[in-house]
Amino acid sequence: MNQESGSDRDKMPQADPPVHTVRIQQSYWVTDASEERLLQSGAVLLAREVTQVDYYDTDTYDLAMKGAWLSKSRGKWQLIVDQGGSDSTTANQKGDDPSDADAPTCYELLDEREIVAYLARLLPPGGKSSAQAVGDFIRQQGVRHYGNYQSVTRATYRLTDAYTVTLSAEPAAPKQAALIRGDVGIDGVTRGFQRMEELAGQLDLLPQTKA
Repeated sequence: MNQESGSDRDKMPQADPPVHTVRIQQSYWVTDASEERLLQSGAVLLAREVTQVDYYDTDTYDLAMKGAWLSKSRGKWQLIVDQGGSDSTTANQKGDDPSDADAPTCYELLDEREIVAYLARLLPPGGKSSAQAVGDFIRQQGVRHYGNYQSVTRATYRLTDAYTVTLSAEPAAPKQAALIRGDVGIDGVTRGFQRMEELAGQLDLLPQTKA
C-alpha cells in the first residue's frame, strides 16, 4: 500500500479560504436622464413588474362629467373626486394648501363603502341598492369597464460589474426611486460604496437626501 509522505502532502495545492461577502445597498432618486443612461451602459433587464389600472364609467360617462374617476389596481378600488369639498372624514385630500386658493382640490376615496355612497349620489336614479362592495354596486348601476393603462412599477437591471439597480415607482413616493445593490468581500465594503457612488454619477442618479 502506498503511503503519502509528509513532503508530498506539503506539495499538494491548498484550497483557498472561503471569502465572506456582505450585501450593500444605497438608495437614490431617478432623474429624466437616468433610464436612458442605464440602457446605454449595457445593463441587462432581469425582471420587471407591470401594474395595470382599470377604469370604469357609464356608457355616457356620467362620472367623468361630474369630476369623478373610478379605477381599480392590484385588487383595490379608488375614486378620485375633483371638487371643492367632501363630507368624507377618511378621504385623503390633495391640493388643499390654504396658500393656494385657486388650486383644484381632489379627494381620494379608498374605502369601498364610502365609494359606493359617493357613486350613489353621482349616478342617475336607478333604484335602491343595498350593495356595499363596489363591484356589486357598479354592476347594478350600469357602470362598465372602458379602458386600462399599464405601467412598469418596478424593474431590476444587472450592471456590467455585477451590481444591480432596481427602479421603482410607488404612489406614495414623491418621484421614481433607484436602489443599487452589490455583494462585496467583507474587506471591500468601503470600496463597494465608492463604486456605487461612481455608478450613480454615471446614471445621473441623485442621493435621496437631495430633493
